Amino acid sequence: MQTFYYNTPLIRPRPSDPDFSAREQRYRNQQRFFSALRFVPNMTVRYGRFQKSRRSGVEVVCPSCSNRFRLADATRTVEKGVDVMLATDLLVHGMKGHYDTAILISSDADYKHSVETVKLEFGKTIELQQVEGSRCYDLITASSVYIPITEATIRMCLTT
Repeated sequence: MQTFYYNTPLIRPRPSDPDFSAREQRYRNQQRFFSALRFVPNMTVRYGRFQKSRRSGVEVVCPSCSNRFRLADATRTVEKGVDVMLATDLLVHGMKGHYDTAILISSDADYKHSVETVKLEFGKTIELQQVEGSRCYDLITASSVYIPITEATIRMCLTT
């Protein structure tokens, strides 16, 4: 059995970052997690990347007074590449017959078309697991089986 894990490594914060301590801790925790994944048998880790995206001033309307305001230009960081990698691997490995059942842990509706295609074109079963409370109904209806990940599920995994 092969396991694929997709994620984007956090960017290490600069000491001048106002939230440096918390961001540095998240960065270090993620790096420890990635290091631990190297010891999991049959694990393939695929990394995306972060890309800065500039957003020009957006106009908003105050719900209280109905005045219009233009927000300042902003730069945000967006994750790139993970969705396409996962969808491609799901399709390619399904087409090549590398699996009968794929277990997808996600709440991202972007995978709906890939899930439907793998089921219809290759006759594969897609088991969808989502953290309870973050349901993506489009993805649930596209999948063969839906299993919520509950707190009890996580506790059971941590004790075995």
